[in-house]
Amino acid sequence: MKVRAGRTAVAVAVAVAVAVLTLGVDVAVLAPAASAVGGYHMSANSVRVRAGASTQTAQINLISSAGTAIDITCQTSGENVTASGFGTSPIWNYLSGYGGYISDLFVRETPYQQFDSRIPRCGSTPVPPPPAPSTYVTASAVNVRSAPSFNATRVGSIPAGTRVTITCQNYGTAYNGSFIWDKIGNGFVTDFLVNGTPYNAFDSRLPRCGLNNYRKVDCSHTLFIGARGSGESPGRLGMGGDNDPTMVTYLRLKQRRSDVDEGGVVYTAYPVELLLSGPTYVAQYLSGVRDGTAKALAVLRTRTDGNVCGWEHTKTVIVGYSSGAWAVGDAIDQMTPEERKTIRGVVTYGNPRYNPSANGASGSQGSGLRGPRGPYPDGVNMRSRDYCRQEWVCKRWRPAPDAEHGRYVTPGPDVDNGVAFLASVI
Repeated sequence: MKVRAGRTAVAVAVAVAVAVLTLGVDVAVLAPAASAVGGYHMSANSVRVRAGASTQTAQINLISSAGTAIDITCQTSGENVTASGFGTSPIWNYLSGYGGYISDLFVRETPYQQFDSRIPRCGSTPVPPPPAPSTYVTASAVNVRSAPSFNATRVGSIPAGTRVTITCQNYGTAYNGSFIWDKIGNGFVTDFLVNGTPYNAFDSRLPRCGLNNYRKVDCSHTLFIGARGSGESPGRLGMGGDNDPTMVTYLRLKQRRSDVDEGGVVYTAYPVELLLSGPTYVAQYLSGVRDGTAKALAVLRTRTDGNVCGWEHTKTVIVGYSSGAWAVGDAIDQMTPEERKTIRGVVTYGNPRYNPSANGASGSQGSGLRGPRGPYPDGVNMRSRDYCRQEWVCKRWRPAPDAEHGRYVTPGPDVDNGVAFLASVI
């Protein structure tokens, strides 16, 4: 259903970027007719004016406000655009006053799913793609950063409407649906705030900067740092197999919260039975725990360091099973106070360092095979759940080995409880 007069207008810049393409439609930039028809108005805010009838062509202008009067020169078929609250339309309007095309979906008085009989069709002679401009124009005042991230050092600013030269483009942290950053002068600005580029995809006319350590990162998402258990294989995400406690926790949480990013801790996870062997085997097991601790910290710092999100803009949940529980516990103890502020919740299962009176322990009898851990610092202990069944690793409850150590998923309900807790704290 199309939004019309009297209905609240919404920002649609991101919605247009996720348009649905109609199979068989030839998206072309067509020569506009000579005259324009007045009496039309915008029904949405922040509508991008494009060089062609597609969201993948360069943005060349912006119509900021719903209700803005426009004159439509002609109409043509193009990319099929879908936006929540507006509907779907394959029709595009050429606005000679703005020098480009907008989806008819965001014009108040047109049929929007078919051509308007009052408006002529655009000519059939294709216009050649515009050459790569030597300069682009800032859509608003922008800060220039030393790297493609809002966590990077601010090295300057550029006023709105300034013509700028883009040297190259790179992935960086997200802004309004765009992961693209433009190199301008001695720094970077988010491509979302520059007119003349596609904004949600690389501009084919510009080279890549080649900064491979900057990836697509949405800092509003929660990073799931997961360490698998003793003797488990890494699996497809580094968190164990699809039926193992850490991986199951991630998969079930992801079903509840799509804004969770995986952060598997790929480390050497030795079998827990080594703890019952001689000193050489115990030392081997402990070396795996230390490896897990270092790798867990590295996963966190990939998000917080290197001018990516910074600890101020990072949210994490931390999950570990068996040796992975020990490893992530040591990682929490070794974090800086700022890094611990990123933690929304901690869940551990079958922890060899289980403490019945700390870190959200699930029972009162027995302590871990390697002795109880003290409370996590900086209040993290109050944001934690440590689940321990009546088993030998976390409570030395029965003679080893004990099958109960492998029952956190089935029959559970420990993993389900852990998922519910994490979903409640994100």
